[in-house]
Parts: sequence; structure tokens; C-alpha cells
Amino acid sequence: MTAKIVTTGLALRYRNGHEALRGVDLVVGPGELVALVGSNGAGKSSLLRCLVRLQEPTGGSVVVNGVNVRKAGARQLRRLRQDVGVVSQRFNLVERIGAFHNVVHGAIGREGSRCLVPALCTTALRAEAMECLDRVGLADLARRRVDTLSGGQRQRVAIARALMQKPWLVLADEPVASLDPSAGRDVMELLRSIAVERELTVVAALHQVDFALTYTQRIVGMQAGKVVLDRPTPGCTVEQLSAVYGADPGRLEAVN
Repeated sequence: MTAKIVTTGLALRYRNGHEALRGVDLVVGPGELVALVGSNGAGKSSLLRCLVRLQEPTGGSVVVNGVNVRKAGARQLRRLRQDVGVVSQRFNLVERIGAFHNVVHGAIGREGSRCLVPALCTTALRAEAMECLDRVGLADLARRRVDTLSGGQRQRVAIARALMQKPWLVLADEPVASLDPSAGRDVMELLRSIAVERELTVVAALHQVDFALTYTQRIVGMQAGKVVLDRPTPGCTVEQLSAVYGADPGRLEAVN
């Protein structure tokens, strides 16, 4: 298995001295669905951002799909990001336009600024956007303004927009944090099924231990900027994962 993501000694230190990441070593293979779990401030979001240099690491190395991210030039980095879909808890949609319009925006990286206006897109691109909406179960709401949709529906639009990029990697930063449990389960089931269908690599930061156990293949626990647990999901229990949250060092060693 050829690794798609490799971090070695990855570090992120702020000017005030706070260390968000402290020597993170992580290898993610193609098609893996990986959950990052840990308390607020554990470093989950910082790790996701550093993978595509949305945040500049201060130490170590990051190689994503063969690209040395820390050494990549602007053009190479832009090309890499075009192949990476991002889903976040805030949805990051344009609220006052329709779901279809938002999904078309997902093709801007590969098709250019004409995707800002769906009417300027090719028939094939518009059909592709509808296919993405249909895959997330929202084809019938394509013309609805996003600000009239529920939280779960908005997250589905965000996933459809990410699919429009034709990514090989999806980074999901607390994708269900703002949703009720039922909507959260629906979104996680959708992410899992799409990942399997399209052979996507997915790295998702999650707070919900039960979701991590149910919907992912591998769980990486983080605490204070370090990886303290890394194992296949079938080998994890709720008790072991709960130990990542505020456990003493001795107990953490026991769950690795």
C-alpha cells in the first residue's frame, strides 16, 4: 500500500510559545477513512490545516500524494489543493444563493471563474453538479437558497460541493459538530458510503466517540498536540477512546 499522507515530526508552534502540534508522525494509506479524536485544543484541526498548508508548520515534514507540502511552490500547492475536498462544521457555503449554485462553485479549481455563474458553465458541468446533489439526496432542493435549509441539508450541500472537485482526499473538520444526533449519523453514513464508492481517502476530526467507532476504519487519538493512540477501529472500545480525553500518561500508554 502506497501511503497518501505522511507526516514526520510535524510541529506547529505559535509566536506566543503555544505548541499546537508536537512531533506528529502519521501515515494514511489510499482509501482509508481515519478519525482524529481528542479534546478541544488537542491539535486535530491544526493537523488537518497543516496537511495542505492552510497553516504553516514550524517543524517536521508533510508529504501528501507525493508532494512535499512544506517545500511546494504556489502553483504546486494550488494544484494539490484542487484535489482536496474540505468539509467543516461551519459549512462555508454562500448562504444567499441556491444549493445548485454552491455545488457548481466546487469546480472552480479545475474549470475556472466561469463556475461562479452556473449559466456560463457547460451543460456537462451543470449535469455533474446535479449528479452530486442527487448523490447526497438533495436534487429536489437544487434551487432552494441555502439559508432556508436545515443544518443537515447544508452539510450535504457542502459534501456535494466537495465531490464536484473530484477529490481523492476529503478533510472533514468536525463535520457533525453543529448537527443533532440524527442528522449527524446521516452525514457520517453519507461520508462513509461515498468514500467507499469513490475510493476516497478521508481524514475526519470528530468529538463523538460513538461516531468514530461506527463510521471509520481507523482511529487516531490526540492530546496536547501529540498522537497518543493509533489503531484500527475494530480494536478500539469506548473506554479506550475515552481515555484520550484527559487521561494521565500512564493510562494513555496502556491504550496504545
